[in-house]
Amino acid sequence: MITIKTLFLFEMINNYKLKSKVIKSVNGLNIYFIENNVKVKTKNVILLLHGFPEISFSYRYIMLLFEKAGYYCIAPDQRGYGQTKSKVIETLDSFSVLNLAKDMYSLMKKLNIDKYHLIGHDFGAYVSSYLCLLNPKNILSLTLMSMPFSGPPL
Repeated sequence: MITIKTLFLFEMINNYKLKSKVIKSVNGLNIYFIENNVKVKTKNVILLLHGFPEISFSYRYIMLLFEKAGYYCIAPDQRGYGQTKSKVIETLDSFSVLNLAKDMYSLMKKLNIDKYHLIGHDFGAYVSSYLCLLNPKNILSLTLMSMPFSGPPL
């Protein structure tokens, strides 16, 4: 069902020359994301994770700057945000940081992207930290904004 909100978001994304997509069946989700217009190459991919209460669209300006520098950027709406929808009944465990990190790992796997730079803002920095800890071989670099990482639980 197309809503006014969806049409408005599409129009806004179109104004910034970004593309939007939905990847289905990713860890129980249909993940909505926006991407810029750079072709995926080795070591030029940046995964951008938003904070609370933001959505992927928060990264629209920086995605265009990275595009000019030759980086392919993908910014998904994380679980529970924006246009990303769950295919299953969710519980509190669905929102554990380990499962949120798995969402992003699974998305990148589904897109056949093995190595990428990772940028997280606010709560996205928290998820990014765990994604990096759990999958260090996939992460080329990690940038955390507005939320220091205190380390894994002991």
